[in-house]
Amino acid sequence: MSSSSSSRSVDRPSVGRNDSGRGIPKKCYCGAPPILRNSMGREYPGRRYYTREMVEDGGVHIGKWWDEAMMQEATMLRLELEDETERMRRSKMEKMREKIQTHKEEIEILFELHAQHRML
Repeated sequence: MSSSSSSRSVDRPSVGRNDSGRGIPKKCYCGAPPILRNSMGREYPGRRYYTREMVEDGGVHIGKWWDEAMMQEATMLRLELEDETERMRRSKMEKMREKIQTHKEEIEILFELHAQHRML
């Protein structure tokens, strides 16, 4: 990785230092919205990345590869889907248990009524 800030913005983002969390970045650390650019460097020509307009304020600004952001986003969505599926499965199982319990109680009442009717 290049040590100059101009090389980072042209060649590749500084992923380890200023990655803005998981998935697609919503805003830069400074609050500005990220923009999508293509790398112009020799190491990653044409590779897309999230950054922000160049600001020479010495601050830490976003730099994140687009393909990595997409993979993180897809992974997060897959995990959310798996969690929701499991939650729905548990909820459905619980409802089934409640119905089974209700039916057992109804069957017991019917047997009691049948037994009482036979005694008459």
